[in-house]
Amino acid sequence: SARGKPNPEFLWVLPNGTMLTPGLRLQRFFHHFGNGTLRISHPAATDKGIYRCLAKNVAGQAEKRYALE
Repeated sequence: SARGKPNPEFLWVLPNGTMLTPGLRLQRFFHHFGNGTLRISHPAATDKGIYRCLAKNVAGQAEKRYALE
């Protein structure tokens, strides 16, 4: 989670470099509006890699990386 004023917008970057904006569904990946949650339906071994979550607003940007093995 991330907080800021104004509230940050979240963006996920998949291991292959594909960017997911809120509300976008891409195959088995879905990025929920508002809270930045990324849901992977029926994860497979091919989904492994580093997932990046970006939280951005006018004051700046923060990034958190998650490894799926």
